[in-house]
Amino acid sequence: MNLLTNSKFISFAWWIVAPALVAKLLISFGLLFLDDAKIEPLHVEAKNSSYMYSFPKFFTTTLKQKTKPKKVHKTVHLGNLKLKACYIEKGREFVIIGENNKTIFVDLKGTYKGAHLVSITSNSATFFKDGEYIELELAKKNISSRNIKKVRSTDVVPSDDKFVTVKRNSFKKYTQNPQQALRDIRFAEIRENQKFAGLRLSFIRKGSLFDKMKLKKGDIIKSIDGNELHSIMDLLPYYNLLDNSTTLLIGFERAGEMKEIMYEIN
Repeated sequence: MNLLTNSKFISFAWWIVAPALVAKLLISFGLLFLDDAKIEPLHVEAKNSSYMYSFPKFFTTTLKQKTKPKKVHKTVHLGNLKLKACYIEKGREFVIIGENNKTIFVDLKGTYKGAHLVSITSNSATFFKDGEYIELELAKKNISSRNIKKVRSTDVVPSDDKFVTVKRNSFKKYTQNPQQALRDIRFAEIRENQKFAGLRLSFIRKGSLFDKMKLKKGDIIKSIDGNELHSIMDLLPYYNLLDNSTTLLIGFERAGEMKEIMYEIN
């Protein structure tokens, strides 16, 4: 009798324990594939006589579709546009591009002929147009120091503090190679009460043309040819006409005092 009872008890216990062992084995097997996946406990809560189940995130999270990065085309030109110079200064970034015989300033995040300027480096600029990124690079001749001509003392003839004579050819290397100009002189917009207050010269290379033109680091350019500046973009018309100009009048503030220098270009 005891044997019969024990046999029935063992049989009954086996039918209880066996499913639990099988479930445990399945869970252990599944964990091998989950690795470090975070498993949340299974919650059951009553709501309006029905049950709501919360399953592990591993099973419920849908895989995000990976979007292909936009293709970047590297080129020296964008249609008829050529990258001539890149300017990166605290608070201001822009590029100088050439189109035929024109020179154009384009601010970072600005747009020119449907091309959006999205990023600038020291020798390249990336535009976004028609769903694609296009990277313009400076021509090698623009970034090679071999092509940089040193300024001779005869390029500038100072007569006094207010009048300076400049050789026309000494300007040409800057108009033809704006990147060199940005290596020899750098400036930053000054604002007072959120209004433009001039362009501060933050760097002038010693021995450069600008150094010999009696300009100094810290000078704040206020006007050109008697016309008040309102942004860095106001330099563009004078830059484009520099090759044909005979004079250039620069008004600036130095140590709190207003000054002017007249440059004769011949």
